[in-house]
Amino acid sequence: MRLIDDSGHNLYADPTRMNHQKIVFEPWSLGDVLIVATVVSTLPITEVTIACSRRWIPLLEAAWEKKKIKSPLSTVAIDLDYTTHHRFYKIFGIKCREDRSRSGDVVISVRGDPRDFIAALLLFPKATYRFSGWLRFLLRRSGALSTFLLNLFPTLKVRMVRNRYHQWGDALGCDLESLDQRVFPKFSDAQNQRILIHVGAQWGSKRYPHFNDLTAFLKSKGHSVNIVGGPGDSKQFSDLGVKEMKDAELVEAIVQSHVLICCDSAPLHLAAFLSHPAIPLFHVTNPTEWCPPGYPKIASPDCPNGLEAKRGYAQNEPLPGWTDAKEVCERISLILSGRRD
Repeated sequence: MRLIDDSGHNLYADPTRMNHQKIVFEPWSLGDVLIVATVVSTLPITEVTIACSRRWIPLLEAAWEKKKIKSPLSTVAIDLDYTTHHRFYKIFGIKCREDRSRSGDVVISVRGDPRDFIAALLLFPKATYRFSGWLRFLLRRSGALSTFLLNLFPTLKVRMVRNRYHQWGDALGCDLESLDQRVFPKFSDAQNQRILIHVGAQWGSKRYPHFNDLTAFLKSKGHSVNIVGGPGDSKQFSDLGVKEMKDAELVEAIVQSHVLICCDSAPLHLAAFLSHPAIPLFHVTNPTEWCPPGYPKIASPDCPNGLEAKRGYAQNEPLPGWTDAKEVCERISLILSGRRD
């Protein structure tokens, strides 16, 4: 586990910056980091540094440039072994090549994960820490007990099941109404639209299994459809002719489309960062928590409504029970025609 200090993404590289920084600690997935970046980009002055995996920084830079955000992007690269699929519990032996924290810095997280707190203590020892989400994290890990408690105490459910954008907005002092306006997508009224489908997701369980049929239905409606994915997705969807994209190429592909159709995955949150229209397909996670504010979504009838994802979430095969392609296509048509409730 390392703080990367030789990657060219230096914390406090500009000596004219303010004395103290807020460091948002988000070492996990690209989608999580893009949610943070969206909230940070709404601040009038970038007084926030994003601490994340160095794998995600090239895409952040490309999206930041494409959005033409006036304040410069500030990042520090951290690689934490326990955030990978195969090393969930590896927390010991954290080493920092150089302590770059300063007294007065504040490290912020909303995840409530004790591993993140330990890592932040070791990586930024001179900072103070503002971590939240402890009860939410505990309930998320409590299985059936979480569902029982949230159903027994409706007010607790309202407090715990909150949109992740709003969680970060509160943590960073954003006006939530302004944040929602910043994210809100502007759909095209073109009759025949350029639709971009992104087939990928971090977990195979979140990948929509009927993209082949959905593509055929959309083309029959007169839309042009391009299909892209992340590294390795062309093998997973070999019959679709998926073009693998990442970083600046993916950013450009999204902005050149009229609308993105995707799963609950990083491309959805990249579209939200760009304020670009997207229609996400939900089945495994709760859209109340994970869908960008104001975005229309298509959720299966048995989509989770609590903190827990569906059983079998952490697997690489699609889960059964997704909405069929014909119904998804009909609902997409309604959304594109202006009915987005």
